[in-house]
Amino acid sequence: MFKKLFFILVTIVFLLVLFFVGFSNSYKYSLEAKIKYALGDYKEAIRLASKAFELDPYNKMAFSILAQSKNSIKILDYISDAKDY
Repeated sequence: MFKKLFFILVTIVFLLVLFFVGFSNSYKYSLEAKIKYALGDYKEAIRLASKAFELDPYNKMAFSILAQSKNSIKILDYISDAKDY
């Protein structure tokens, strides 16, 4: 359990260092969108990934997160509709 928690913390610190040091704005938005996606905040992930994709249309990470977030929202809506039915 401790190893898993330690790995997660090291990964987060590593991503934050990369986020502030070495990437263009497009990739900064993409990394932030990826974190929001992992946390389940799909609408914010879509907003950030769209912003990143506008800055750099060749940013594959932004495109991927954008598509995954849209699909996740569709699935959540489908599940919600099924529960209401």
